[in-house]
Amino acid sequence: MLVAMSKEGELIYASEVKFKYPNLMEFYCPTCAQKVFYKDSHKGKGFFSHYSKCQLVESRRSPLESDEHKRGKEIIIEELQGIQKLVLQTELYFPEINQFADVYVTVKRESSKSVIYEFQRSVIPAADVIVRNQNYKQLVNQVHWLMDDYTTRSTALNQRWKQTMLNYNDDWGFHLKFLNLKKKEIVIQRHLPIIYQKNNYRLKQNRMTIREFHQLDSLQDENCELISVRKRTKASLNYNRQLNGIMNNEAYRNTIYLLYQQGTVLTDMPEWVFTEQWEVLLTQSPSWLVFSWSLAIIRQLNYKFTTDAFIEKFRACSEIKVARTPLIYSDIYPVLCLAILILLFQKGILEKVSNVEWISK
Repeated sequence: MLVAMSKEGELIYASEVKFKYPNLMEFYCPTCAQKVFYKDSHKGKGFFSHYSKCQLVESRRSPLESDEHKRGKEIIIEELQGIQKLVLQTELYFPEINQFADVYVTVKRESSKSVIYEFQRSVIPAADVIVRNQNYKQLVNQVHWLMDDYTTRSTALNQRWKQTMLNYNDDWGFHLKFLNLKKKEIVIQRHLPIIYQKNNYRLKQNRMTIREFHQLDSLQDENCELISVRKRTKASLNYNRQLNGIMNNEAYRNTIYLLYQQGTVLTDMPEWVFTEQWEVLLTQSPSWLVFSWSLAIIRQLNYKFTTDAFIEKFRACSEIKVARTPLIYSDIYPVLCLAILILLFQKGILEKVSNVEWISK
C-alpha cells in the first residue's frame, strides 16, 4: 500500500513518511480501517503493510457483485480486444495498494501507457474515490471512472455523487463519463454548466464506441449533441413558501443568524434567489445560501473590487460548503467564484469594469 491514513483521518503517503511524519507511529488502512505499519522495500521505497490480511481484500470478488457490473467489465474487454498490442485484464489485484482494478489495459512492453477503467454502478463515498484514484495514479498513466448510463438517467442523479464523479480538463471542461451497457458505448457529458437552473439547461454530449474512446485524442464539436434539459416543474417557485421554509428550517438557523450579523437579511435578497431553481455544480450548499453569502461578501468589499479579492473572501467563508471533487486536482475556487460574479452581473447587481474588476451597484 502506498497510501494510509492517520488516526485523525489525514491521508499519508508512504513516500512522505520519513521526512514529513518522522514521529508518526500509527497508520490505518483507508479500505478496511485496520492498523497497518510502515516499512521499506529491498529497493529502499517505503510502503504500508497489514499486520493481517485486509478484511475487504476479497470484497471486489463478492458474489453480491451485480450481473450488470460484471457485464460492464466484459464489454470493455470485448470492445478493446481487437486493438493490436493491448494486454487486457479484469479484476487485476495490485498488492502495493491492496486493490482490484475493474479493467487493466496496457501495451506490450510499454507499461508507461497503462490505463485502468473503473465501472461504478453504485454510489460510494468521496473518501473512497480519493484513496482509490490516488493509489491508481501512482501505478498507471490514466484512470477512467465510468458511471452507469442507465441507472443514472432512470433515477434522480444524486448531486453529491455527480460531484464525486466529476472530472475536468481544458478541452472538455467539467464533464462526466458513462458506460451504456445496452449500446456498448461511452457517453461523455461535457462543458457542464457551473451554475444552472435545474429545470432548464443545456450541455454537450458525445457518444462513441469503447474502442474510439480508448484511442481518443480530442472531442469534435461536429460529433456532439446539444442536449436541452427541460423539466415539467413550474418555471418559478412560490417566493413566500420558499422563504418561510428556509427561515423555519432548524438546519439553517445558525447561517441565517451569521448573515444577519453581516448586515444581510433574507427578506432583502432578490426574489430570484429563492424562486428560480438554481443549482451550483461545485458546492454542497443550496444555491440560496451560496448567493446570500456571496452578496454579503460583496458588501464587505469596496465599492470597486477585484475577482481575486472576492475569491479570497469566498474561500475564507466557512458557511459555504464547496463540493468534494476527488477526481479534480486543480483549484475549483477561481472558476466557481467567476461563475457567481458573472451571474450577479447578468442579474444587474454588479457592473463589469474589466475581466478582473467589478463595481457593486
